[in-house]
Amino acid sequence: MLTHDHKARIEWGELVEWNLQVEALEKASAAPSLSLGGASPMKLNLEMVNQYDEQYQFKMQTEEKIVKTLMKERNRVAYVSNVLHSMLEYNLTNKTPIVGFVVLKKLHQLLESLRRDISVENNGSKLRALEKWNDFQGTDEFLAFSRYVNEELDEANSFINIFKQEINVLISANPNDNDLKDPVFKMERLNTNIDMRYLHTLLTAYAEEVRNLAQEKLRNMDEAEGLKLLFHANDVLDVDNLDEFFEKTLDGQGLKLNDQAYFANLRKLPKDKLQETVSTKLAGAKIRIM
Repeated sequence: MLTHDHKARIEWGELVEWNLQVEALEKASAAPSLSLGGASPMKLNLEMVNQYDEQYQFKMQTEEKIVKTLMKERNRVAYVSNVLHSMLEYNLTNKTPIVGFVVLKKLHQLLESLRRDISVENNGSKLRALEKWNDFQGTDEFLAFSRYVNEELDEANSFINIFKQEINVLISANPNDNDLKDPVFKMERLNTNIDMRYLHTLLTAYAEEVRNLAQEKLRNMDEAEGLKLLFHANDVLDVDNLDEFFEKTLDGQGLKLNDQAYFANLRKLPKDKLQETVSTKLAGAKIRIM
């Protein structure tokens, strides 16, 4: 159960630890090998073979482009989920239930948008601009991807309902808490839509509080904990600026988030440079108009 004291709160792992690992969307098929059958010699039509090879390569390249596009969209979900999981696991502030709930709604929103985009009935989907998209929708890869998105959306719906129940208990136990009484937060619990300005305000304030906690840890020579919190604050600020982060920061290479050079380079930053990076992002978040 949620409690107002974050130190006495239950572990949150089970709340968001649903399966977010998508099976590799790779073709299992390969070009058939050519062999001479029987004892009689057979003349090989090289022109036909080359034409087939060109068609096959085009098909594979087209499907690879589609898969990369889908995985980029799917990685947005994975990134927000990972940050939410860390947020709830660390339990750093009394505002974690509030921030976590709205981030969970953002996660749900991303999944809902992705499900609409891949729907066969959605003639207005942005994915229809992809070459051979209609053909791809008939493949096993598409069916597997759709199944995962639907399952994750169902589980996100379940966790939102659980979260609402726990927050109601928390509100009953703390009727004078101003953050819990905030009318905007009340509307967030009642509506499916998200007040993006409210989410931005929550994430910015939360990131600043985590950054300050990190600096306190570093001053007290607890470098491991301080760095962990700095990385967390950085990730939260990236979620706050999710579209720009995915379009301008990530290089788009590879299907998995862990393949991105950004994350490896971030872990190599010296402590002072990491603090500077987080503080710069935080300053930008404070002046950014949503």
